[in-house]
Amino acid sequence: MVGSSDLTVQVRYRWLTGNDANCCPSGGPVVITYTLGSDSREVTPNPAIPDEVADPGAHR
Repeated sequence: MVGSSDLTVQVRYRWLTGNDANCCPSGGPVVITYTLGSDSREVTPNPAIPDEVADPGAHR
């Protein structure tokens, strides 16, 4: 986690590329800000979650 407020949280992601060892991802980084909607149920990421994070097995 990078930061937070009452309605947001920022998360920094890195991902494995090529022959990276699990300890040393070289992809990214990207910081995604997740914002809680006015309905207190919906969470919106900004920017969109990269495919490498959402489906890591498809990109190695």
